[in-house]
Amino acid sequence: MNQQAQVQQDYDEINLFELISILKNSWKLVSSIFLVIVLLVGVITCFLLPKKYRSQALFFLQAEGEYGATFGKVNMVKDIIRTNYFLGEILEKDGLDTSQEVIEKLRNAITVTQTEAGNIKLEIIWGDPQKAYELLYSVYNSYKDEVANRLRIYTTNKMEVAEKQFATSQKVFDEINAELVAFQKKTGLIFLPNQLAISDMYYQDLKRKLGVSPEHLLEYETLRTKQEVAEEEYKKACAILEDTRRLVEKEQKYLFVLIEPPFYPERIYSPSTVKNITVGSVFAIFVGVMAAFLREYIRKYKELGQVVN
Repeated sequence: MNQQAQVQQDYDEINLFELISILKNSWKLVSSIFLVIVLLVGVITCFLLPKKYRSQALFFLQAEGEYGATFGKVNMVKDIIRTNYFLGEILEKDGLDTSQEVIEKLRNAITVTQTEAGNIKLEIIWGDPQKAYELLYSVYNSYKDEVANRLRIYTTNKMEVAEKQFATSQKVFDEINAELVAFQKKTGLIFLPNQLAISDMYYQDLKRKLGVSPEHLLEYETLRTKQEVAEEEYKKACAILEDTRRLVEKEQKYLFVLIEPPFYPERIYSPSTVKNITVGSVFAIFVGVMAAFLREYIRKYKELGQVVN
């Protein structure tokens, strides 16, 4: 019984020198496992995993208008580029399938980020280097066209609303002026104060001078009030139209600055052979060491069984 306990104690106490000795004696096993795993990782990386290529571009949008400046923000770029409508047009232009599956693939392949300098970086990772290059150019050019189209619609709508408001107020103002002129010709009234207070004494004096009735004087005052209101609305519409013209002119002043044009990816982006082999090497060493310790454990376990018997 004491002999079995002593053997068990000796078995449990493994010092550093014993560990080094185990690894030294098992170097062939560790090396074999290392070579097999590293070779396997290299073969899988080079021949079995699909190759990916990355093309990227860097641009900046200079815009004077507030609305145009929003298209230079990374969130706006993402919102536009990642839509099904936008991606579908890209695929159609490049002669690719426009199914939802391919659209989703393209969406996942595009990365939009903003650099510290405020520039927009576009990246596409694709299985074909030429197609990655072409798709990125299509994305950039289509985004430029989309911004131009949205600004055109925005400024056109602004001008249409302002011009319609101006035309309406001008029409009302012209109509009331024409009505007032016709009334003056009909009644013979050439000029009366804007604020007309009709009293018996005042009317008698006007009647002697102008020969008009109180009803005509009241009608004239009503027309003059309408004319003042119409004139005020016309002036406001004029101011709004001028402000809108300045806004449109400002929004139309924008420029895409292509800092780094899309480049043709000559190197594989993923998988990385060096990275995979490095990770595989670490894993292979770990497996080899564990295998050496396991073999030593099994050997001592068998020795312990023989001693006990």
